[in-house]
Amino acid sequence: MQKPDIDLAGTWQFNTQPATNFWMGEEVVGAERRGWVPIQVPGQWVMQGMQVDANTAAGYRRVFAVPADWKGKRVKLRCDGVYSDAAVWINGKCAGHHEGGFTPFEFDVTELVNTGGDNRIDLAVVNESLADTLASGTQYACHPLGGIPRGVRLFALPEAHVAALYVTTRFDNLFRDATLKLQVCAANEDRAAVEDVRITVRLNAPDGAEVPLAGHSIVVGRLDAGQAVTNDASFLVRNPLKWDNERPHLYTLHVRLEARGQALEALRKRVGFRQVEIRGNRMMVNNRPVKLRGVNRHKVYPTTGRCVPDGLHRRDVELFREANVNLIRTSHYPPDEALLDAADELGMFIECEAPFCWTSVPIRCLPQNEHHRHLILRQTAEMVVAYRNHPSVLFWSLSNESRWGEHYAAASELVRELDPSRPQTFNNPGDPRYTEIVNFHYCGHGGPAKGRGKPDNPIYLGEDCHLNAYNRLELATDPALRDRWGQYLREMWDAIYSSEGCLGQSIWAGIDDTFYIGDEQTVGYGTWGLIDGWRRLKPEYWNAKKAYSPVRILNADRLAVSNGVIQIALENRQNFADLGEMRIRWQTGGESGETTAQLAPGMRGECRIALKDTANVGSRLELTFEDPRGFIADRFLLSLNQPVPAANEVAEPARETSAWKVEESPGAITVRSERAVWAIGKAHGLFTGVRALNQRIDLAGPHLMLLPMNDTGENQMRGATKVWSPYTEPCSGWQCESVRVVTVGGQTDIHVSGTYAEASGTYTLRFEPDGGVAVDYAFTTLTNLNPRQIVHFLVADYSNGGSEKFLKDFVKNEKRVLPAGAQIQGSVRLSLLPGR
Repeated sequence: MQKPDIDLAGTWQFNTQPATNFWMGEEVVGAERRGWVPIQVPGQWVMQGMQVDANTAAGYRRVFAVPADWKGKRVKLRCDGVYSDAAVWINGKCAGHHEGGFTPFEFDVTELVNTGGDNRIDLAVVNESLADTLASGTQYACHPLGGIPRGVRLFALPEAHVAALYVTTRFDNLFRDATLKLQVCAANEDRAAVEDVRITVRLNAPDGAEVPLAGHSIVVGRLDAGQAVTNDASFLVRNPLKWDNERPHLYTLHVRLEARGQALEALRKRVGFRQVEIRGNRMMVNNRPVKLRGVNRHKVYPTTGRCVPDGLHRRDVELFREANVNLIRTSHYPPDEALLDAADELGMFIECEAPFCWTSVPIRCLPQNEHHRHLILRQTAEMVVAYRNHPSVLFWSLSNESRWGEHYAAASELVRELDPSRPQTFNNPGDPRYTEIVNFHYCGHGGPAKGRGKPDNPIYLGEDCHLNAYNRLELATDPALRDRWGQYLREMWDAIYSSEGCLGQSIWAGIDDTFYIGDEQTVGYGTWGLIDGWRRLKPEYWNAKKAYSPVRILNADRLAVSNGVIQIALENRQNFADLGEMRIRWQTGGESGETTAQLAPGMRGECRIALKDTANVGSRLELTFEDPRGFIADRFLLSLNQPVPAANEVAEPARETSAWKVEESPGAITVRSERAVWAIGKAHGLFTGVRALNQRIDLAGPHLMLLPMNDTGENQMRGATKVWSPYTEPCSGWQCESVRVVTVGGQTDIHVSGTYAEASGTYTLRFEPDGGVAVDYAFTTLTNLNPRQIVHFLVADYSNGGSEKFLKDFVKNEKRVLPAGAQIQGSVRLSLLPGR
């Protein structure tokens, strides 16, 4: 055959209300005949401007040609995912029915197609179904997911062919040599028997060299008409390169089906030598304990929904890998195979999740009926059989945030039968008799400790460290919350890393879940991702990259040059690779170079930088750690104590001092220096304006700000407001009680006392000798509050088009209420002069 498969992606015809039995009709002629319009496949109909009534079948249609040389072959139709209830016809004849939108399925259409001519495929697709309910798909995405969001193709096979192939690897007790295990099903769909059938196997190493395999032929013998035979075979492989996420070595397996010495079919499959075990409360991969630095990933793109453009699966793996993530959880459904192909090649562990979400609300609890049971078991089996040959799949997840029951117990047993090589998990939290990994969501600071004293099962925080997302008003007000989240993430990850029995965590979430439907409607859970839907990196991405860094510098606060050498204490937090595999580049002042650190995974040690000339040492040391997979794992800019000025650096000039002069009038106080003039009203103690470097700046304040925690912004974005203006209301009802000037030496202070509706107290404006102005404040609260910020200045710089700048003093958010009578004090410095 010149072309063994046909990709049916592209332009189809679509009808929101097709006629009854439309699949019996003639070919659609013209884009709008009887309501038929063009639509793109893969794709969702809503994201392409189509509206279909609930519980109504939409019609899909396409004409395709089947090559003449497919005659005498078995023709299969494979759909990687149709959402969510689909009936398929070929040339007006039923090919089959499938319910479930996230798992692949195949139909044999040999007797339905016309070889050497045109054919027509029709689909009736309903968005609403029990499968949609069990997946919470439409509910979750805030819009119908109906359509053909994944690939569709036809392919041809010989009558006798390989119907199934299952590949596993197992190491010996020393984890040196391995056994390559194959389970191969040979099927004969011809009307006549096939004699002398055998299967030959070849294996190529990552560099292309052939690997010797003893007894590389599997004898099948005679295959009668309609018979399928499964054969197991094992091959010893001496000292193979192991697959792990840090060193993803892939072998190539060649399987050929022969009859009487003639090749019938040849398959090629990538193989990774990788073994996963649960030993007590630890997960072992290739005999190494692992810690999982995970992230949750929804399949999402703003303008195409749960269908993403070509190449984006690989891009997601690259982006998360560069953020030092080593695990992607495919929340809350199995991924496209393109994601797993990229994970195999680039090095990324996968938690592969079945398409069941929130089956725990009483009205949707799983009743003991066969339809529920059938859907759960069949879709679980479709997932496992489709993806079990990928070394990147580390473990299976049976459901998200659901209630354990006998259907999930049966699903677990089925997974164990189909793939005994991997552990399983379930949230929340499952039955450890079935699922070895105990899974919790959102445990807070106490999460890492849940594994202590529990020696039988590892604890996994499957969703944790949720990004700020729903408090949209606060995020608009205080963008620094994004960096505060990074501090929390680092605290959590350090606790997880040092906690025995805690396997790891997965951040919620990886990508913003935002959908733009047409020009005016925006829906979804919103901006909870490390990256946005367009794959732009957000501040949280960089915070995660630093928290998840595989390198920790243990003496960053006390680096020094001693006898021409800088000694750096390091910790290698990789699971598998020696730190010596990383390229370490350094630069300080006028010197630069490379160094190494031979440090086994999980170990601490040091690297040394020998300087040629200490006169060229700068005040800072820059270190860059480059991962051999082609990205920067981490970069540090560290202070060196007892710094020597670098030869190529210009010393910072000493700052000028400013002598302040105070002028008082009946209504105002004016404080002048050579470079700035500040005006304060006597009646209220607030700035009325300032001039700096001959520019007039209108200034309001200072105002005390006691913003309470504010979760305004909705959960899912269902309301009218999509863009939130900053919430920056200061305390209200300011009543100034006194304003007085005190000058001592070169320091001029203005003391102001007064009362807000929310607090009373004082603040002092300090006009410092270097030209800066500081505000010291001390207030007592009059109401119960849970504040974010303490004080701010609002500066309206009309010389630059009226832009507003916010200068704030942030306090650590402890999420506790300040009762009436609480003392609040602090200081903030403001300078409008260059270099301050």
